[in-house]
Order: sequence, then C-alpha cells, then structure tokens
Amino acid sequence: MKYNTIIFDLDGTISNTESGIFKAFRKMMKEFGVDESKFDLKKFIGPPIQWSFYQIFGDDMRLFKALDYFRGVYLDFMTDNTLYDGVKELLEKLAADGLALGVATSKYEPYAVKVLKELGVLEYFGFVFGSVGDRNEKADVLRAAVEGKNLDVKSCLLVGDTLYDMRGAAACGMDVLGVTYGFGRAEDFEEYNPVAVCENTKQIYKFIKTAR
Repeated sequence: MKYNTIIFDLDGTISNTESGIFKAFRKMMKEFGVDESKFDLKKFIGPPIQWSFYQIFGDDMRLFKALDYFRGVYLDFMTDNTLYDGVKELLEKLAADGLALGVATSKYEPYAVKVLKELGVLEYFGFVFGSVGDRNEKADVLRAAVEGKNLDVKSCLLVGDTLYDMRGAAACGMDVLGVTYGFGRAEDFEEYNPVAVCENTKQIYKFIKTAR
C-alpha cells in the first residue's frame, strides 16, 4: 500500500457534529445579542473557530468573551453527534490491516478527544491533534502531528470533507482524500487536486487498499 498512516478530520468526516455545534452557536448568539439570521451556521463547521468568530464579531472586543462562552456551553452539546455510516467498520478494517490511524482537527483538542471517546472510537487512533494555543489553521495541526509523531508526509493520507482540509494538506505536501458525505462538496475540492473523492466509507477503504 502507498500509505502507512491515515489521518482523519473529525467534524463532517468521522461524525456529524452539526446539531451540537449549531446549538452552541445559537446559545452564544442569543447571549451576545447577535442576529442569527445574518449568518449561515454551516459555514462555521470546518474552519478554525477563531475565523468563524471573526466573521461574527469582526474587531469587536467581545469576540474573546464570546469565544470563551461558546467553549463553555459547547461542553453541554459536544456529545450531540453521531458517527457516519460505516466509519467504525472502516477504522476496524484499517487497523486490522496494520495502518496507523490519527486525527487532525481544527476543533479544540481536549474536546476532540472527549467526542471520540463518547463515540467509542478513540481506541482506534494512535494520536489526536487539534487546536491548542496558537495552533489554529489545519496546516498547523497537520505539521504538529507530522513533527510530533515523526511521520513521513509522503506516506500519510488526510481524509477530510472541506476545503480547509484540502488547503491544510496542500500546505504540508500531504495527499488528501475528499469525502462528500460530510459538510463539503466535490466542487470545493477541485482546485486542490485530491487523490480521490469518495461518497462513502466503502470507497475510502477501496482507494486506500489499492493506492500505489
């Protein structure tokens, strides 16, 4: 096989986290007097959280208080999500094949670990890297994973569902596979030349097994 390490995005790739994220955003917006109707909440799933809050608050100094508030209330909703069909089976097969599995997400790292544990799939992953400190962009998270785990970039494949995954992988020189069952669309991926675009987990497994 071409790859020995498969790195997964979390939101929109492993699990559908839309409900919990939307609930937290709505509660934050109500608390800070933000008109929810002015924003498409789906655009806030995938990018770094700091970017999302800048779209809402701009240079308003309340941004930082709102972000802290959001992270607090999200604790109440973070487990309001479900695995996508076939994900657990995919992880089981890849692990049985001897591949190293990891997660790289723009989600706050401690929350990512908790979500994976609640979903019952944390055990499949040898590492989980997320947003902490000044590590916000997907490329930063991927670089941290590569450096922290001493990975060979050319032997790694990122599996993700948004253009932020595509950009992050491109910045690191890492191959990326796009999935369309999450929050992204195939047309969002085109300019980044993913090695494959898959509609389901069976297609993901087939590609990984046959890639040379």
